[in-house]
Amino acid sequence: MRSKTTSPAGRSGPTSRHLLKTGLALWLAAFPAAAGEPPESSAQTHGVTAEPQDLALTYRVFTSGLPVMLAKIDVSMRPECFEIHLRAKPEGVPAALSDFTLKSEAAGCMNGSGLEPGSYASRYETKSKERWVVMNYDDGGNAEVSATPPPDQDNRKEIPEDARAEALDPLSAAYAVVHGVRHNGSCAGEVSVYDGRRLFGLKLVDLGDAWVNGESYGGYNGPAMKCRAALEMRAGFKKSEIRKRRYPEEITLYFAEALASAPLLPVQFETEGLVGALRLKPLKKDLDQ
Repeated sequence: MRSKTTSPAGRSGPTSRHLLKTGLALWLAAFPAAAGEPPESSAQTHGVTAEPQDLALTYRVFTSGLPVMLAKIDVSMRPECFEIHLRAKPEGVPAALSDFTLKSEAAGCMNGSGLEPGSYASRYETKSKERWVVMNYDDGGNAEVSATPPPDQDNRKEIPEDARAEALDPLSAAYAVVHGVRHNGSCAGEVSVYDGRRLFGLKLVDLGDAWVNGESYGGYNGPAMKCRAALEMRAGFKKSEIRKRRYPEEITLYFAEALASAPLLPVQFETEGLVGALRLKPLKKDLDQ
């Protein structure tokens, strides 16, 4: 049985990149861990039975009111199955300091016992380096992992298969949370997440109704469900990542029906001076360029 949900650089602390890595293990998450060249599209399609419902989402991350990161997420949803494609890059001052590109994708299906992941791939690229991970799951839910650099060349301890047996990849975990919110009316629950390098737990608490003021971010304004996600680092983290607090301990999330004919979505997330917002107004800057 798989895990399921139940009814600025230069200083210590989370950065916009690490917020994207972790918090959007609740929809945006997915930092590459990553030996070998992953295929152009590693995510496999599972159980296609009808035309997909497609969502194209754009999120922006801000600090002190200034945009520091842009992320685009394309989601294809079928009656029981899904595919997710994410692309993110810095903007503003961070883009001048580190012009990286992050691409992640996942596919899987829902069944009576929870979410069954099918595949996951993530790649982080700069002009001078590349890191990536590919995970393919067998029928028993066990993931075969390929990563560059491998954990033993990245100052990390490799996580045994039995220790991560109940974990979902970041994007599948995000989908499971959103699916739970949509069908249970609450975000409360726990999910175990493994990104090919790190294993962590997320415990979500439903904080009830709230109001989101996202107009200044070009985002959603209106009623929302407020949730808190607490991160538990379990294995695979570098000592330096823990010492420098590169990952937030908590993230506040807001879910709302922001788009017509779409499920409840994370419309805003916040942690330690960083705010991420679902963009509702068209952007002049095309992320795909």
